[in-house]
Amino acid sequence: MPILDLALKLDKELRAAMQLVREAGAAVLKVATEAGGRDSSTKADETPVTRADLESDRIIREGLGRQFPDDGIVSEEVAGLSASASGRYWVVDPLDGTKAFIAKGQDYAVQLGLLGADGAPILGCVYEPATQRLYHAISGVGASLNVGGTGSTVRQLKVSQRSARSELLLLTSSSMSEADHLRLLNAVGCKNGGRARSVGYKMGRVVRREADVYYSGHAVSVWDTCAPLVILEASGGVVTGMDGAPLKFDVAHGQRVHRGPFVASNAQDHAALVASIAGAITDHDC
Repeated sequence: MPILDLALKLDKELRAAMQLVREAGAAVLKVATEAGGRDSSTKADETPVTRADLESDRIIREGLGRQFPDDGIVSEEVAGLSASASGRYWVVDPLDGTKAFIAKGQDYAVQLGLLGADGAPILGCVYEPATQRLYHAISGVGASLNVGGTGSTVRQLKVSQRSARSELLLLTSSSMSEADHLRLLNAVGCKNGGRARSVGYKMGRVVRREADVYYSGHAVSVWDTCAPLVILEASGGVVTGMDGAPLKFDVAHGQRVHRGPFVASNAQDHAALVASIAGAITDHDC
């Protein structure tokens, strides 16, 4: 489908997603100001959940249900799938980086992605409430960043063109210890891009050219990756598993987790970079 036709076809979906993540983000910030707003309980999978997670989830799911009743929804905070008459599924992470929210950090985000009827990610919105950064993209069309309210300036996103290994900034998750992070940098030969929570926040740093490579050493869920992946790839980047294969999203058949590490990069010599990281992990147990 021509780029213009695809952009027009998904215009309603993109505008709705942008509005919903902003509304959910405002609710997250409101909860943060309330007594006990950052208090958490532990879910069955031993991850934390707060009132902010649940309020964000409610706003997004109710909004999607009103505007796109034929689409299915898969969300971190709800067991199972809602039915999809269209074959499409919205993928909701109402608060990616809950631990950062609890700790009063900035590295958390509201994420909303859309899978087409063929299971491929086609649209993504990631909103950072603490910074008011709103990333949005349609696959194959392009990615943009708004900072501030609805009248904010739009910046088109393109990943860096840095290619020399010694100049690449490598970013990892806060779940990786500082010692392992530094061992990985030394083994691969990249510069220190830091550590952070939230997949969306970290991929946001890549599309803002504040990092070039993001390595995730642990399993993540489809709601962690769907929206950020669309934004990164629409900015010229690439995301693969350690085998070089793209991530898959078969939520209609129960897939909720990407098992194993993945690498997101600015696409400069990606395969060689993945091979170097894979070797470093094996050699150094990072």
